[in-house]
Amino acid sequence: MTEEILIKISGMRMLGEDNEDEEVEMIVPGSYRFEEGIHKATYEEFQGDFHERVVNTILVDPKGKSLTVKKEGFLEALMYFAESNDTLRVDYTGPYGSLPLEIRTEKVSIEEEEDRVNTSIRYYVLSAGIMLSECNIKVDICSKSSANIHL
Repeated sequence: MTEEILIKISGMRMLGEDNEDEEVEMIVPGSYRFEEGIHKATYEEFQGDFHERVVNTILVDPKGKSLTVKKEGFLEALMYFAESNDTLRVDYTGPYGSLPLEIRTEKVSIEEEEDRVNTSIRYYVLSAGIMLSECNIKVDICSKSSANIHL
């Protein structure tokens, strides 16, 4: 894979009976490195009305069947997704303070190709043990030169 990449993050967040489901999709340019068996993709985003920068790093570990997302800057978080029965605590820190959440990952699927890494994750977000949402997300990382992404 080349250093210049496109990252497509898409998914569905099911909020329960009283709330509507929410679809999410974004495509961003980024940079790529492969180090010690780990696919590392980095991209920047700017948050809403604040126009503040957040640097996101995605680590895909095919052997460990896991994905890690690290947010640094205006928002900060370290989220780890791996198949297990464990519920992992995440402190999502923003301009108004820290929001303690829990993530329970049900399934992680990783497919590797020469110019592409596709990851699918099914997980639950909880707060104080109460389920807030059920999420399905796909992270597709591909070389910019061979991208087959249509807007």
